[in-house]
Amino acid sequence: MTSSSVLKEALLVAGLVIALKGARLSGVIATSVDDNMRAEPPAEQRNNNGGWKPPDMEAVRKLYTSRCNIKRVSVNDLDGERFEKEFRYKNPVLITFPNGAADWTVPEKWSQDYLRKNYGQRQMDTGSSLEILRGNGHTNKRHSFIEFTDRLMRQTFQGSDEARSFVWDHGFYREADFSSSLRLPPYLAERDNLDGGTFYLGASGSGVSFHTHNDGRGAMVFGRKRWFVYPATRSPPGGLLPLSVMEWYAHIYPKLPEEERPLECVQEAGEIFYIPEGYYHAVINIGDTIGMALLTTKHVTVVRHLFDRYNMEVVVQLAAYYNDVGGKQEEVRDLFMKVIDHDPYNVHAYFSLGTVLARLNQLEEAEEFYLKARKLVPGYDLVHTEYGRFLVNTGRYDEAVHVLKTVSTIISRHQKT
Repeated sequence: MTSSSVLKEALLVAGLVIALKGARLSGVIATSVDDNMRAEPPAEQRNNNGGWKPPDMEAVRKLYTSRCNIKRVSVNDLDGERFEKEFRYKNPVLITFPNGAADWTVPEKWSQDYLRKNYGQRQMDTGSSLEILRGNGHTNKRHSFIEFTDRLMRQTFQGSDEARSFVWDHGFYREADFSSSLRLPPYLAERDNLDGGTFYLGASGSGVSFHTHNDGRGAMVFGRKRWFVYPATRSPPGGLLPLSVMEWYAHIYPKLPEEERPLECVQEAGEIFYIPEGYYHAVINIGDTIGMALLTTKHVTVVRHLFDRYNMEVVVQLAAYYNDVGGKQEEVRDLFMKVIDHDPYNVHAYFSLGTVLARLNQLEEAEEFYLKARKLVPGYDLVHTEYGRFLVNTGRYDEAVHVLKTVSTIISRHQKT
């Protein structure tokens, strides 16, 4: 094959990869919790789980942990005064109830049989964690409730870093009128300051990547959900977008020293999780998980945190913006170096720095950062795409074809699921 024909093929493959960009890649998850922190969940199984599937042993082994450094408080021990003093805008808390979800909703209306019977053909908003976050809580993918529960939720959890779809539907929460049976403690209710609510449903391995929002309440009727939390003044290692939560869990979390690990805990069925405004958080579902999310509508503290000079997300966005508007490449380089210095797990900063160094004709250094990004998150499609472009631009067409073909094949396969 001549060099010109290889170049043509590389460019065609690059175009295919760019067109497919956005899907996540599979990979084997590493053990993500130290052995001495891992334990099986409680042995007793609840008799009534609403007909939803509990996690299999592989999901429990990969996703469950007994590690919990977030306070868990009984609703009987938490009044408004204590909540305001210890938790409001200050600390997350898991609130337990003597009778579980029955103390604050009607669990039967969240059962699989009830929802299939009454809303089986209703089209639900679905998507992966990144698709929903990039859409600011919305997605253009829709499946009927029955199709989602029969096909997408029944795919076996393989312990991979592939992003799994879940239901995140604002309209359905209102349509099913869940709010009429909701009985929150007064300090969580804030009737004049809560949004319309969001219905969520997902299987093992589904979940949401790191993000922030207004004061939130995650009320879980059935299932288990593992939370990872950082305070508003500390960007999560690895940054926010573009990693899915399973990519972060597989490749970043195991590398974190103890002092950089998040606050975390597994939320059990019937518990309500309070997350303060501006706190970074990500979640992974363990078994079929169903519930609601409620947010306050008014900002209180987040503006201050957006301008925190130690917030690396602001620096990443500034560097990307400055690069887009034609800023000096040396200054853009220095900004990305600053991000890496503060957050050595930020894969976006590594491959972005590689691109900037390539523009400065510092090719050896550029390739070094591309390879560091690939090592950090081996299955991340955008890293391979940018590295493939680099290989094309430096005349290494055979290598580019190999990199880009591999990526396009993997992405295509996972877009079919």
